[in-house]
Amino acid sequence: MSGDDPLFAQYLTNPCSRQVPSALVDSSEISLSEALARLLPKPKQQRPLHDESRKSHTTTNQSSASSHFSQLPPYSTTSLAIDRFFACQSALQHLYLAEEVETRKMLKEVYANECQLLTLCELFATAAVGCSWANNIPKEAHTTFFDTVKTHLDQCLEKDELKGMKILALAALYSMSEKKVSSWGYVCKALQIAHSKDLQLDTWPSYMTEADWVGYRRLWRTLLFLESFLATSLGRTPIWSATYDTIELAELERSYDVQNSSRRNSLQTEIVNIGLLASRILKSVFSPPVIDLQFVSDHMARLKLRYDNLPEPMKLGKPESAPGEYLADTSLFTLHMVYLGTVLLLTRRVLVELANGAGGNLFEGSTGEALRLAKTCLSAGRQTSELLGNLYSHRDLFKNCWVTIYSSFNASLILLFYTAQKRTLGQPYPQYQEDLDAAARCTRIVEYCAEHDDLANCYLRLLKPFRQAAGDGIATTSYRTSSDSNESPETSDPPSEDASSESSGDAEISAPANPPLSSPHLHPPTTPPRMPPPIYSTKRLEARLQGSPQKWISGDLHYRYVSHDHSGPSSRNTSSTKKRSCSIQSEESGKRPKLSQQQLEAFLKRVT
Repeated sequence: MSGDDPLFAQYLTNPCSRQVPSALVDSSEISLSEALARLLPKPKQQRPLHDESRKSHTTTNQSSASSHFSQLPPYSTTSLAIDRFFACQSALQHLYLAEEVETRKMLKEVYANECQLLTLCELFATAAVGCSWANNIPKEAHTTFFDTVKTHLDQCLEKDELKGMKILALAALYSMSEKKVSSWGYVCKALQIAHSKDLQLDTWPSYMTEADWVGYRRLWRTLLFLESFLATSLGRTPIWSATYDTIELAELERSYDVQNSSRRNSLQTEIVNIGLLASRILKSVFSPPVIDLQFVSDHMARLKLRYDNLPEPMKLGKPESAPGEYLADTSLFTLHMVYLGTVLLLTRRVLVELANGAGGNLFEGSTGEALRLAKTCLSAGRQTSELLGNLYSHRDLFKNCWVTIYSSFNASLILLFYTAQKRTLGQPYPQYQEDLDAAARCTRIVEYCAEHDDLANCYLRLLKPFRQAAGDGIATTSYRTSSDSNESPETSDPPSEDASSESSGDAEISAPANPPLSSPHLHPPTTPPRMPPPIYSTKRLEARLQGSPQKWISGDLHYRYVSHDHSGPSSRNTSSTKKRSCSIQSEESGKRPKLSQQQLEAFLKRVT
């Protein structure tokens, strides 16, 4: 946790960083985009993601010689950061990192010069996370808070391991918000301490108070969720979360929820259990060189069973929330986004291999089962778009929320690729309008997050060739700022002739007549969001199509694509907002597999 601290985008896009002895690296979003980009019908080369021009922008968070005790940030700044932390923790009920009464007591002690080093670091770790959830705290304060924690972390761990575990968890969450790979090390170290203290056991130890034990158990579950999510995104091998089939609340924890009229523990447990399934999926689906469709189907059945058995208050489409329940809505949406993200993770490799013409070479199972799973992947992408669009329209998104960025990018990537294939065949616009609109919703959310988040900005550029191929003419060149947050993103890419000639509806995607989604706030809403319809649906998956996918062979797809004038770059205005260079690596066009029209039509018929 010292030395170089690369950003997620650097780690995922630098070939040197990714040459790790793990087959799970293919689970990362960058690997997915590269696999699909090689199948796009366009020969245009992309610049490497790890562009040298990024270097000057990625060192702002390096440790500086900031003082710790002698030059504390102003009390008002630290107090504001603490306020933001607890405002967000109260809404994100699946996360637990600190108690408010105890933290505010520490705040007074620190500024009265009556605190120990351990107290200072715990307070500053909490404040650092609060800064990442606020937009009005100077960056210098962020740096001071977190650098103080990093400098004295080892001393804190030696002094009190349980307090140190809490500081590690806070450091991990801050690093995740900054998209730093060091977050993985913080989480793993904290989980090591948790297991050394037997927090995984449902027995209340005598050396803790009841409230402390319930709190540390909640912190342990938070860490399990963070590990599973990091492992999924970075392509790492899950260590602790993969050892559990499921976790349940101890009787004392259930009683604690009843006594406090809370569902925090039970809601968190449901989210964590889906994360545990994702960890097992990484090992059983991505590690083997051949996809065992029986494994995939078994995991899909477990995932569906877990979802179907959710308590009624946790299901979407439930009756109007009772007074005071709206604070849990953000976590409810997180629960369902994590569920859909796990479905995408489970099925997308099947979709990619089908599109790549793998056939029986990389499958153990029937072609009909593979096609059913590919349909499930597309359905999950559509439902993710609906759910995220609801969050966005009700101003309930955080710009640097990793779950939001991860979910919107994955869904957009899958839907844009699918739409691009239909469009390349010259299918009528109405046949892919719904999927293009769903992808556009997700892309606009990535754009919104990219205003302040470098990883989202990187993902947005990864989506560019897919958007061009799919006919989404919007390409953001100037992001919204706090002063014009209600304006739509500026665009400079006119629709291609092909896009405008296909259908009048195609131009509506970027036309002013199609109003943009309203800009969300950076904090939880003051009124409960409207619930969308239930997200799990099998109506698109009922038909099992038979037959076997045909192999990719050389065909006329490249000619068809170029003839539609997709190969020429569109004119661009110079952006007033400085962006980081970020684009995908692709193989030479001559090495890419190509589809004939008949083969592509056969594939689309199977998954439509």
